[in-house]
Amino acid sequence: CYSSLLAISYNQPKLCPNALWNSDGVTFANITTIGSYPPYDIFINTNNTIYVPNQDNSQIMIWSQGNLTSISGNLLNVSSLFVTTMGDIYVDTFHSIGGIGKIIFNSSLSIERTQLCQQCWDIFIDINNTLYCSLSERHQIVAKSLNNDANLLQIVGGTGSAGSTSIMLNLPRGIF
Repeated sequence: CYSSLLAISYNQPKLCPNALWNSDGVTFANITTIGSYPPYDIFINTNNTIYVPNQDNSQIMIWSQGNLTSISGNLLNVSSLFVTTMGDIYVDTFHSIGGIGKIIFNSSLSIERTQLCQQCWDIFIDINNTLYCSLSERHQIVAKSLNNDANLLQIVGGTGSAGSTSIMLNLPRGIF
């Protein structure tokens, strides 16, 4: 048995302390590898492994130490993803099974974690093993504990109406 805290990741690559931005950067992906639809989300773990959804092929493309692999499955129109330190991948599955799915490390099986009534534009999992999802068209952020199998979503941000007051959101599409 392992602690649920071990499954948390922060989407923060390890960069050397004297890293400099190079304006002559290298393109590692193009329309051939990630498809004709631009990805809404990209995830980089602490080993500098890059995860990008490919909506054309219903895959998740994975670059690790210069090697390209992919995961296939019930991944139609995946728009957002989050990878835990255990290697499990949480994905938006609104267009295929209508919720957030979990792909278990070294498997292409997708296990439904929660039902949603609309697309989750971004996913984040915090150190308490709580999954957050931005529901852009609802102008809300919802959360769910992954420590139990209950399908309870809690609204943690936004009122459901677009706005700019301290309690309102306007088309939220990212979480960190």
